[in-house]
This record gives sequence, structure tokens and C-alpha cells, in this order.
Amino acid sequence: MEPKISKAQLEVWEWKEKLYEEFKDMPLREAMQIMHDRTQPIIEEIYRKKREKVGKENDSSAAIQ
Repeated sequence: MEPKISKAQLEVWEWKEKLYEEFKDMPLREAMQIMHDRTQPIIEEIYRKKREKVGKENDSSAAIQ
């Protein structure tokens, strides 16, 4: 019996393969800079949403008291 591989796991493997193909011939420093530039907006969005959530929780707890 073969183990069942989830669709999500297959997508991750495909994503990793695409990244490898894109960056394999590139100098490490350049590849890291591109990855950083691409991920920075996502990180900023995560932190923004986290701050908004914490702010809403603080507003709710203040209203209860």
C-alpha cells in the first residue's frame, strides 16, 4: 500500500522545485536579495494584521471594564 500524499504537500514540493529552478544559476547574494524583496511585503502585511487584531482585543477588553 502506497502512502497517500496530500494535495498541499504536492503543491509545496512543486513550489520548492520552481524556486530551485529560478535561483539555481544565480549568485547566492542576488537570490537572497530577491527572496527578501518578495517576502518583505507579506511580512509587513502579517504584522499589520496582528497589530490590528491586538488593537481590537484591547478595545474589547476596555469596553468590558
